[in-house]
Amino acid sequence: MLETRTKTTSLTEIREFLSRGGCAPTPWSSADAAVEHLYEVLRRQRGEESFWCDLRDLTNRLEDRRFRPSKLGGSGTLGPAVTESLLAELRASLPPVNGSPHPFGGWLRSKVSAGALAGFLLLGTAAACSDGDGLCRDDAESHGLMGEEATVYNALVGIVNESSLTLDERCTIYECLPDLDATYREGLLQEWQTLDEDEISWRIDTLLSLCEVEEDDDDWDDCDDGCH
Repeated sequence: MLETRTKTTSLTEIREFLSRGGCAPTPWSSADAAVEHLYEVLRRQRGEESFWCDLRDLTNRLEDRRFRPSKLGGSGTLGPAVTESLLAELRASLPPVNGSPHPFGGWLRSKVSAGALAGFLLLGTAAACSDGDGLCRDDAESHGLMGEEATVYNALVGIVNESSLTLDERCTIYECLPDLDATYREGLLQEWQTLDEDEISWRIDTLLSLCEVEEDDDDWDDCDDGCH
């Protein structure tokens, strides 16, 4: 049986949560106004434990390609321990709402920790994202595949979508498949269509490993059959 994995969330889902809390900017807001608005609303929510608890739950399960370890300069995974720490530092750094003005610029100049700034950046990215941001392309046309090649690609994507891979892992395969030789893709589909669930899971994990080599190294010189 395929293993059950924790349901992941996206930046769009975090944005929807922030919108319900009044944190997300209006579409016509300037960048400066959007940042100021997010900061002020987070300040007002500083003492609301339920708000930060729900936000932690969402960010702990975040899967987005912009926050992959390779995109963070090799600084490690953005896992639950990291996101919890970032949000805790951000929350602790926010000035209380007590009638005195605490503008965003003043907060930035108050020797805010790197963790608090990273937490604000994470939420700011979510608040400003659109529905299509951070999503990978899983349709053949977006990769320039037509006819039979498109049919094969879409069939492979359909099988991958039934697996227990995370969104980020599936995206890696979606982007990798068009780089494989068309005959190799056809062979994969023919093979997968004859396998049971456990065997398909093993084959998909193997393909994922191959695709991650391509993504991390951007070099197919050392890989096996199916490479250009």
